[in-house]
Amino acid sequence: MSNELFTRESILSVSFPEHANAYEALNRLKELDARHESPVAIDAVMAGLGGTVLRRPAGDVKAEVAAAEEAQREAKKKARTELRDARYKKQKDEIDAKLADLRAKLDRQKKPAASS
Repeated sequence: MSNELFTRESILSVSFPEHANAYEALNRLKELDARHESPVAIDAVMAGLGGTVLRRPAGDVKAEVAAAEEAQREAKKKARTELRDARYKKQKDEIDAKLADLRAKLDRQKKPAASS
């Protein structure tokens, strides 16, 4: 592997089975990073503690996070629009029902007057 691979900005994801001591592993990871250990050394230490390391380019992770945030904003916007439209429809239906009642009353009042 080239040294360039180790110098690129990347995001590490470390996963552990349920019973592993993740706190100890994260402390060790911090120590290894402070000493600028190679990724191979970090992988070996994490494997020894029962962990698995996944490296991904930081740009890819940041793009995924940005896409997820944008999707969340769009979903919230859509939900607000749907709620607003539902309130508008409910209010309109209530007003239409009230107008129909008033028209019916008016028609009842006009009929006796017209028949006399």
